Amino acid sequence: MQMSNIIASQNLLFDLAERQAERNGLKHDPRAVITMAAQHHFKLMQFPVKACDCFSLDFEACQPITDQFNETECTVRVDVFRNNRHAQATLIEGHEFHPDDAGHGTTTWQNGSGRSYTPDKLCDFAFDLLRKHATRPQNTTTKSAKLQQQFTTQLPMPTPSAIGYGYSLGNESPHNFAVLAEEFLTAAKVLNVHGNNWPCGPTYFLIFQALELQLKSFLRGKGVPLKDLSQKIGHSIQTAIAESEKRGLDLGLDPKFRQSLMEFSEAHRRRDHLYRSTRKGPIFRPSDLIDLVDKVRSDCKRVN
Repeated sequence: MQMSNIIASQNLLFDLAERQAERNGLKHDPRAVITMAAQHHFKLMQFPVKACDCFSLDFEACQPITDQFNETECTVRVDVFRNNRHAQATLIEGHEFHPDDAGHGTTTWQNGSGRSYTPDKLCDFAFDLLRKHATRPQNTTTKSAKLQQQFTTQLPMPTPSAIGYGYSLGNESPHNFAVLAEEFLTAAKVLNVHGNNWPCGPTYFLIFQALELQLKSFLRGKGVPLKDLSQKIGHSIQTAIAESEKRGLDLGLDPKFRQSLMEFSEAHRRRDHLYRSTRKGPIFRPSDLIDLVDKVRSDCKRVN
């Protein structure tokens, strides 16, 4: 098998991957080339593609640099990782391919099952792999399984007994807002576990609804009339936070985070998360917003 054919096939795969990443609006880094020890007679090429900071697709190729190369070392790898906030990325699925002489001077790539892919088909396979994991719940990781168990067994959905069986709280009760906020937050956490922290409208709606209700619970406890909560504040997170801070709630938000949050929360006020699938402006990991609502809940209890 000629070295030039292997190199040409690997370079074509990387070119196709870069074009497809740009076509799909995905973040990608310049190609990283690492020259290995001379006795290995090859160099390692890497090309990472990120999807919404939650998942990444890595192309890796061992490319020969001398005629004294071993064909078994000239591999191509396609790996999908889940990116973690405070830890090393977790490998979800990976595939290794070896060069296969298809004749007519063409090098294809064969997997462990004996199936061969041309560079364009291998590129499509890789991005389909990323799309599969980025848009479908994953229940294979230990962390996901533990979180799912936590919200389905240890923290069940609130029942009527939580606020007294046969007793309905009125809208004027601060406790009513707090109970509803807890229910929306629990629903957001469950949905986010199944969605692998993927940014989506339903999750954002549940989170911001929980934040809105938690802030209104605080304001109602400070004596703000129900009419003001409905007409003056409405669904505006900005106004709810401003009114809460006037009454002693100190969220201690980073200025840049606060500015982005205020801009992003306008989508909740306009109900964009209910009626639009795409939007312009800043975007947050759902888990970051869930952490914020948990913090607001704790701060509200402390101040009240």
